[in-house]
Amino acid sequence: MLEFTAVAAVTALTVWAVAVKGVRRHDMDGAFWFGFAGLCALAPAILPAAANNPGTVPVLLAWGALVSVATLLLLRRHDRRSRQAGLLAAESTVLHALAARHDAVISRWHTYELDVGRCIDFPAMSDVRVPETSALVRAMAEAARLRPGTRIQNPGAAPAYGAAVERLEEAFRTAERAAIGAAADDGGTLR
Repeated sequence: MLEFTAVAAVTALTVWAVAVKGVRRHDMDGAFWFGFAGLCALAPAILPAAANNPGTVPVLLAWGALVSVATLLLLRRHDRRSRQAGLLAAESTVLHALAARHDAVISRWHTYELDVGRCIDFPAMSDVRVPETSALVRAMAEAARLRPGTRIQNPGAAPAYGAAVERLEEAFRTAERAAIGAAADDGGTLR
């Protein structure tokens, strides 16, 4: 039984060392030496068993092969999860930047909605009968609908939300230009 434990431990460590320290770092010489050292470490576990009972050698070798395959599968799963975590972190950074741009547009729009003087000077910014303001309100609703919550429920949401934020920014600039132009045409004061 001790032989099986030793074979499993040495095999798993050898496969990990070859895969992580050698192959991932593109160090094939290092990978060879890790593998060679692992085989040298396996010899003391297998040779006494071969001397006592030669029938256990194929079983120990099969056990070592099974452990090496299992170790490789676990390493691949770990790599896949690490890549996914990295992608989610990158997407989260992008989403936070998009949310800041979204908030900036809403904040600028609030200056027209909450400042009484601006409401009087630029009534077109609050009048949804004005086509530019109507487009702005639709863009705000779309961006709000696509904005992810505190947790990313839908990986890949950044492109759709990013496009909505860009449409919102453009709609705001267009509505603002139209409102300023309308106020200038009406002889209003510009602040």
